[in-house]
Amino acid sequence: MASESYEIEDDKGIFTSVSDILNGKPITFEVKVNEMEKNEYEFKINDSLVFSTGSIKGKQLVFTYDDGSKFYFEKEKK
Repeated sequence: MASESYEIEDDKGIFTSVSDILNGKPITFEVKVNEMEKNEYEFKINDSLVFSTGSIKGKQLVFTYDDGSKFYFEKEKK
């Protein structure tokens, strides 16, 4: 089993990935959140390296990859 999440506040975020491959040990790192256009964002590891891009659709953050596959993140309130 695997899970990924983003915790986003303003222009900063934390990406977390948990996988059985790593015996459930989470991998976590900070990302910079940059709004490129309305509801279109890039998540950067540093100023020159983009980790991922996505768009807000309703209450979901949606990543679309080059092969057409999509990955959905549901918004949760804290």
